[in-house]
Parts: sequence; C-alpha cells; structure tokens
Amino acid sequence: WADFAVIANKDIAKFASAASIARGITHTTLSTILCNTDHLTIANSQCSGAEQVTALGDSKIISESTTLQKLYSRYVEGRAESILIQQDTLTAGDITAKGLDPNNFFSSHPLVVYSSGDLVISTNILSTTSRTYSQNFTPQVILIAEGNIKIDQTVTNLDAWIVAGGEVDTCTSGHDAISLHSNVCNQQLTIRGAILANKISLKRTYGGDVNTGSINTPAEIIHYTPALMLFTARESERSLLPETTYLHKLPVRY
Repeated sequence: WADFAVIANKDIAKFASAASIARGITHTTLSTILCNTDHLTIANSQCSGAEQVTALGDSKIISESTTLQKLYSRYVEGRAESILIQQDTLTAGDITAKGLDPNNFFSSHPLVVYSSGDLVISTNILSTTSRTYSQNFTPQVILIAEGNIKIDQTVTNLDAWIVAGGEVDTCTSGHDAISLHSNVCNQQLTIRGAILANKISLKRTYGGDVNTGSINTPAEIIHYTPALMLFTARESERSLLPETTYLHKLPVRY
C-alpha cells in the first residue's frame, strides 16, 4: 500500500503513517515504538534513544537497515533453529564442538558464525558429498562479521557465505599486497558460496612461481553454487505468514 507523510508543528503521539502499523500495534505503546522505524512520521514524541526502537512488522528489520543487519536479524536473532557460534576466531574444534564435521559438513539447519568485530577463519569447511542436494537438504554455513573477515593462509576450501561489514582478506600472513611473494599465501583457495563486503583483497600467490608448474592456474576460485538458490527457496517457505524482509522509504512527492 501507499502511505502519506505525517507532519506536525508539535509532537505526534499515538499516531503514525500507516506502514509502521501493518501488523497492529496498541495505541498505548505506539509513540515509543515508532521513534525511528517510520521515516515518514515527522516529530515523533517520547524518543529518548535507540533502545526504544522496535522493528517493523515484528520482523526485527528496521527501516533502511543494511544487508548485513538484515542477515543478522534473520539468521542470528530470528531463526531459533540456527546453529550459532559467536566469537572472533573459527577453528575446526569450534565446529566439532557443535557435533559437526568441518571436512564433511552435514546439517539440516544452517551453521551461523557471527562476530561483532573481526572474524578470523582458521579451518577448512567442506560440505558433504555423500548426499544428493535438494530443496529440503541444502547444508549452509554463514560467516558474518561486523568488521573484517580474515582467512588464514592454511585454509584452502570454504563452502560458506562470507559477509563482512568491512574487508574480506583471503590470506592473513602479515604481508600487505605490495610485500607479498610466492613463498607466502601460496596455496590455492576455493570458495563455494557468496561474498558480500565493502572490499575484497585477493592475496593468494598460488601460480606465481614459475618453478611449480602452476603458472596458468588461478590462485582463488569462487563458485556461486546452485545450492544457494535451493536454500533460499526453502527459506522462503519457512513461515506461513509473510515476513518483512526489506523496506525502503522514498521522499514524499509534491
């Protein structure tokens, strides 16, 4: 539906532009809930801080939220079935502690690794090849960091989504792009999934040494696999009720 801007010379309380009350909100809590969720209600009253902001339509998604925030809301906060690891370093032991095998990953629920800062990946993650993928079976690993995601130079395979608010660095060796040479970061890296970041630093040097016979071989390979499409199709059927997944307000036309 379309909704109009609500503008007043003084405070607006217990009233708002219609989009924010799509799922129903009682009038006694309306003014505090709508502080920052509805950008078309101007001069809301009783707004004292972000802690009073509630998401639109019970979806945990606030108007104008970033893609990273939406993924966090859906898979960290909003999905009770997610297998969650919240820390700044991911090792093989962290995955096995959840009863899973990082070299033969098998799970009907996504494994979500979340860091509020930088996340360092120090283990390979390989999905199982012993079962046929289908819409009802698409094992997924989702790596989310508010800061940077750094992949250790010993890692050679990652079957995962990689989502960073900052940079994705494919080789943390202590060298920058200028000082890299063929003796460091010289193992090929294969990623089967998707990458979302503000910057991607592809720093593997595999194939850079003419004496290894790999001069015509790519150092990094990134596959966007069909399993991602199967997984998102299944996710869209997870709830019988429609969920708010994206909202963007445009300026009022005069």
